[in-house]
Amino acid sequence: MMNFGLLFSGISLVIISFFLFMIDARKKEDTTVKKDLEKANSDVEYLLDELNTMSSLIVDEMDKRHSKMLDMYSEFEHLLTLACKDNHQQEPVIKPATGNKRDGVLELSEKGLTASQIARNMGIGTGEVELILRLANRGADTYD
Repeated sequence: MMNFGLLFSGISLVIISFFLFMIDARKKEDTTVKKDLEKANSDVEYLLDELNTMSSLIVDEMDKRHSKMLDMYSEFEHLLTLACKDNHQQEPVIKPATGNKRDGVLELSEKGLTASQIARNMGIGTGEVELILRLANRGADTYD
């Protein structure tokens, strides 16, 4: 019976030491996992800081370029306005010698002005100028 008691005690000690070994291994594993997680966390924080720095640099550069584009756009708009004003001012203003509207339209037409130029010079509508020119051409056709 004593042999069974010693055998039982030996087996019990082996089982207890196995469980203690497993608990110790689990603690070491938990410590290793904890260290790995802390390292991964510090790496992620570093990468986030780097990402924030890069994104702020990119946003600053985009703001500079946007500002330059707005400046270029307003300069273009200014130049376009000046060109339009210059274009309108360069058109010669020719007044007819006669005070009669019909004769004035015909006189300016003979000088080579278009219907819209005649209308601007005389202060009348383009349609009215075209009507006067058509009627003058019909009259000329009927008399020829």
